Amino acid sequence: MDAKELRLRRVVFVGLGSRGDVQPLAVIAARLVAEGGAHSVLVTHRELEAVVAAVAPSLELRLIDAPCFLGDHHDLTRPLCVVDTEGRRRREWVAVTKLARDADVLVANLFSLPPCIHLAEKIAVPIVVCTPCLVPYACPDGFEAAFRDEMPELSAALDREMLCITWDDIKSWLWPLWTHRHGLFREHYLQLPTCPLIDATGAAEDTWAKRPHGEPAFIVGVDSRFVEVGREMCSAAVETTGEGEGAATAAEPSPPRRWALPQRSRVVGFWSQPIAPSPTKLDLDFAEPPVFVSFGQMVGLLGEADSLSLLTAVRDAVRACGKPAAVQWPHWIDDPGTMVRLPSDVPHAALLPQCCAAIHHGGIGTVAACLRAGLPQVIHPLAFDQPYNAAVVDRLGVGVAAPELSDIGPALARALEAAISERASAWAADTTHSDPVGDACAVIRERLDGGLGSVDSGVHRRGGGVSAHGDADLGTTTLRRAVVCKLGDGMEVRAPSASEAAWVHNEIFTDRCYTPPGIRVWPGMTCVDVGGGVGLFALFALKVLRASAITTIEPAPVSFGLCVGNLAGHLGEAPPAVADGVATLRNGSIRVHNVAADAAARKGSMLFFPWLPSNACLTEHAEAKRAHLRADGALNPEIAEYLLDGEEEVGVECLALSELLPAKSVSLLKVDVEGHEAAVLAGVADADWPRIQQVAMEIHSDALLAVCTQLLSRHYCTVWHVKQDIPGHWLLYATRDPKRLPTSPAADTPR
Repeated sequence: MDAKELRLRRVVFVGLGSRGDVQPLAVIAARLVAEGGAHSVLVTHRELEAVVAAVAPSLELRLIDAPCFLGDHHDLTRPLCVVDTEGRRRREWVAVTKLARDADVLVANLFSLPPCIHLAEKIAVPIVVCTPCLVPYACPDGFEAAFRDEMPELSAALDREMLCITWDDIKSWLWPLWTHRHGLFREHYLQLPTCPLIDATGAAEDTWAKRPHGEPAFIVGVDSRFVEVGREMCSAAVETTGEGEGAATAAEPSPPRRWALPQRSRVVGFWSQPIAPSPTKLDLDFAEPPVFVSFGQMVGLLGEADSLSLLTAVRDAVRACGKPAAVQWPHWIDDPGTMVRLPSDVPHAALLPQCCAAIHHGGIGTVAACLRAGLPQVIHPLAFDQPYNAAVVDRLGVGVAAPELSDIGPALARALEAAISERASAWAADTTHSDPVGDACAVIRERLDGGLGSVDSGVHRRGGGVSAHGDADLGTTTLRRAVVCKLGDGMEVRAPSASEAAWVHNEIFTDRCYTPPGIRVWPGMTCVDVGGGVGLFALFALKVLRASAITTIEPAPVSFGLCVGNLAGHLGEAPPAVADGVATLRNGSIRVHNVAADAAARKGSMLFFPWLPSNACLTEHAEAKRAHLRADGALNPEIAEYLLDGEEEVGVECLALSELLPAKSVSLLKVDVEGHEAAVLAGVADADWPRIQQVAMEIHSDALLAVCTQLLSRHYCTVWHVKQDIPGHWLLYATRDPKRLPTSPAADTPR
């Protein structure tokens, strides 16, 4: 392969989670940069910028503002937050997909796996999962049975080994991809089929095999001796209890039940920088080597009261052993005893060689650092893979697990005994894995070389560079576009959001929200559609009402284009040319105007949601619209972040409605303008009201209902409204025929 061509390839690493989750990816990325021939980028949390810069100063960073943890107890009490089956990190997923979409190869850790594995499918590139810990979320009980019941064809394909992945892959680590929140992300943001490897009909389709190296590679940055001991412990627990979890004892704690290691994974050893003398000089006056104490970023999840309780237990433990302690902690206590507080940014390389033991939370990065330094360790695990790490360290005899606060003191006394200290020193001297970082880079390069065809595939386009502060310029790469939406009656339209199109279609075609009892319809009527969207009401007027003339008014350029295209498609016509903002179809009987109806002519602007176009509104209503969509229950909160992403402001022409009305009598005026209803009605000249026979409009606040009802009551003898399920939303109707009274039981008293 030509070296110049290889240098153009981009490997995007996405590291989310704590320092221990992200730093190993930075080490691998830095090594890839140093070896040359590939452009490496790391997407990570802004708060870890300094941490990453310390190990990879030349690495290009793209930073997101989402916190490493959500900052409350949920990340401790719900270990599945690693794969986020609850969908609590929707904004983070969106941010990642925007910053990683120009990858030729994606490299993810477990915290970034949810968005990255779906993104890799979307842009058709290989993905490598590099995890510095074992998978702490094995398949839940009952998952396989439910999977087989709901997806029989995919299950059969897996049974027959017809796909690029296996049952073991799914049950050991990929199973979250088929859960509800992942499906929402795929469908509503990435516009992928709801479930991986299943097409729209429910049939199994090995879409992953269509890209180079279709199956995800899984590399584990853990020492193989560490893994094998864990396997033995879990096997023994199964034999003893019939389950995956044995009874924990003070002498021998049991690993957690829910951990997994995929059969096809590659275990390469701990990822870390080469040990070198630290340039940092510690200005501390210890009479003897201290005990190193740090619980990393986990302390922030405990809350101040719990973290101080933990620190107090540590103080009592080191005091009882007569040892000083070098402590990295965000809070402090009034009586620290023999503890000395250190800055949190002092690296392990500067501290651990000067210490006699360590007390920590059991994060795999700290475990590995202590093992490399030959330091006996006491582990008080808090969450995630930490109980497993504590149990294995205890079984290996290089440290002691302390599951409870009261265990820390006795555990430290044991760890300081000669036998454990000697085993810890022996571990550091035994190098089983010669080059774990190089092994990971080799797998990534294999994927990089095998993915050459993706650059010119048309699936994605390369963008520009990104500053160290994450200000991305990714060119014209797009993740979403208008798709063909198949609606309930067999109708097909192009729209940015299939779910929104289905919603609007149901309102118009099934619920008849604009043509309820009381509104008269007949073949050959003339309809004016203000707020046409992608053309669904115009299609209703054309196909159901059999209108002879339709005028549609839609200011948003994207929706206008889709509206014209949808109408042309259903008429069997070629999309017409647009002249002076007007598209004409069916020999001039259908006209679509790219303007906004208003009280008078003016230049205006509107807030447009590319993936929720029916909620576009003029900018004077923007704040009310945002509040409504995010807080009033108008959208399922699980998909709101996806549908509202990428809002933009666009300039529009505004004209008084009277200037847009057809010359003939209007049978039905339909209005849906997201808060601008009163201005639209004010744009009808007094001379034009007599030739508008009926009105049906959506109202977006109680105040607007009063204003519009009063105005219509001056021109129509029958006016009534119906409250919608969405807060503050109404349907308002008016007709000139006093005999056309509404018969719907949901209608309020006519005026």
